[in-house]
Amino acid sequence: MNFLKIQVSLDKYGVWAWLFSILESSEADIAKQYAYGCAKAFLKMGHKRPQNDFSFTALRGLVYGLAKGQPDERRVNVTESPHGIPAVLLRNDDGIFGVDRIFGLGMCETGGKRFEPFAQALRGWLQQLESDRGGTSRLSEIKLKREGEACLLELWFTEPLPERIFAGEDMEAGGQVTLQWRALAACFGQEQQPIVSGRSVTFRFTLTKQS
Repeated sequence: MNFLKIQVSLDKYGVWAWLFSILESSEADIAKQYAYGCAKAFLKMGHKRPQNDFSFTALRGLVYGLAKGQPDERRVNVTESPHGIPAVLLRNDDGIFGVDRIFGLGMCETGGKRFEPFAQALRGWLQQLESDRGGTSRLSEIKLKREGEACLLELWFTEPLPERIFAGEDMEAGGQVTLQWRALAACFGQEQQPIVSGRSVTFRFTLTKQS
């Protein structure tokens, strides 16, 4: 448990704080194992990894950390599709979660940057949104979907975000929140640029299965 407490103190993304809350809860053991696997994957995808792809489980850990493990008491509902613990993560002999299988759901690619710059940009943008004096919309729900060769991360807000946030490079910046948005959008390739529609912002990742 000392290792876990150290990680909680070091992690600004809330992943280990979220894991700690799960381990202290009445969740089923297998759900706790899945959460631990995602936190471990998140740790493995850190700055020392040179490749641009990162595991779906690391993305899941980041999502739950940002939604439920932040010190500002942000508590956002997360829904997943498909729902439940995927069979590929379970050991065939006893149906128990296999920590050695945390990469079994495949690897995500942004078509642009590595995991760490993306995680930093996403966290920074959400923080700027919450401190933006000119806006009242707040993050209300996160949807994480796996659909064939794609993974979708949908952020839903209480109301549509101001257009000034998404000002292009050729337009006057709308403050720090706009600059943070540009940094986040720059993490994705041209064919995978984020989609802003009504109350939602969608990020699309290419999902490749491991052989």
